[in-house]
Parts: sequence; C-alpha cells; structure tokens
Amino acid sequence: MSVEIEQSKTLQNLARKKAEGNLQEGHREALEAAHDFKLGWAVLGATLLKVQRGKNYRNWGFSDFKTFCSKELGLRYSTAEKLIRSTYYMQRHEPQWLDRSEAVDIETPTPDLNAVNFLARGEEEQALPSELQQNLHKEVFEGGATGLKVGRMASAELGDEARAALGLRAPGSEDPTTRTAISTSRDVEKVLRGLKRVEAPSDVQRQAEELLAGVRRWQAGLETQL
Repeated sequence: MSVEIEQSKTLQNLARKKAEGNLQEGHREALEAAHDFKLGWAVLGATLLKVQRGKNYRNWGFSDFKTFCSKELGLRYSTAEKLIRSTYYMQRHEPQWLDRSEAVDIETPTPDLNAVNFLARGEEEQALPSELQQNLHKEVFEGGATGLKVGRMASAELGDEARAALGLRAPGSEDPTTRTAISTSRDVEKVLRGLKRVEAPSDVQRQAEELLAGVRRWQAGLETQL
C-alpha cells in the first residue's frame, strides 16, 4: 500500500468478519474491498503480473500491455513497471505476502512499495553486495523501512559506480527537508511504540498510526533519487 503501515491485526479482524455467514447484502463486498485495500499494492501488482504474463489484455481489445495500463486502468507505465518488478521480487523472496489468506497472519507491517522496488532493482543490477541486500531486505520486511531509508543505508555502503547504477546520491547530499522528514518519522515511530507499550486507548494509537502513515507518505514523495 504505497507507504502506509497497516498492522496485521486489522487484516485479521477483516478476514474474521468476512468469514461470517450472516452478512447482509453489500456488507461482505465492503469488507472484501477494505481487506484488499489493507493488503495494498501487492494485490494490484500480482494481478498486473498475471495479466502481463498471460497477455490477457489482447482478449480485451488492447494491442499491448502498456496501452492497457494507461487507457484501461489509468496507470502510468512507470508505476505499472514498479508494481510488477516489486511483485516479482516478492514472489521469489516473500511469497506469503501475495497470498491473501496468509498475509493476514503476518505480524510485520505491509512492505513499502518504493522499498521493495529498490531491493528488486538492486538485485537486477547486481549492485548490492549479498550481505547488504540481506540486511536491507530484513529492514523492509521486518522493520517496515521506507524506500528513502533503505536508499540512504545503501548509499552509505556503496561506491560511486553502484550508487550511479541505482540512482543514489552520495551520502550527506540530502536536503534539509529530507532530513526533517526522516527525523520526524523516527520521532513519531518512538511515540507510537510508547503508546503501544503502555496500552494507550485504541483511538489514540490509531491517530498516531495515521500520523506516521502521513509522515511516511511525505518521505516517499522526497524519494526522487530512487
């Protein structure tokens, strides 16, 4: 889901409600739509990858996949490519995130699209040493790291040639706005962890989660180097 961090507890609640057999007309549809939204970009990415591989768009009156994405779905092809690249990476390394029934049981945040895309590009370009790739993967899938964060981590470890291959800036070149976004994100993360630790009211925790999601959206918007 782009940059929003959604906890698996929400997904589990939605899955449980969907399983109820006495839902009124439209209720199940609303739950399913919310469930897919919470799962996020991985749902769309998996669908796009299936359509591309099967060339199904030809049966729907489109000559090529790029036209189908832009004309039918209103997606920029660059966005579609990012979704497909990231989904393919997850198919090979984290397939459980692409299974709707399994994803609801994962206890880590939904991975950030820009971060997964960075991992996929690093693998394709063979620009990331194996140990660094593994460390960044763990940051993304276990720590909820954004693309901005893993980009900065990689930039600090890589040489000029590898940074150029991935479109990274040299360390220390980020602007004050980027530094503020990173600092703010860390501060809000600490606040949210503190609220959860003391079991603050659910509405207070929810507001903090929404604030964190907003800050991370801001961070992602600054990711021009990725």
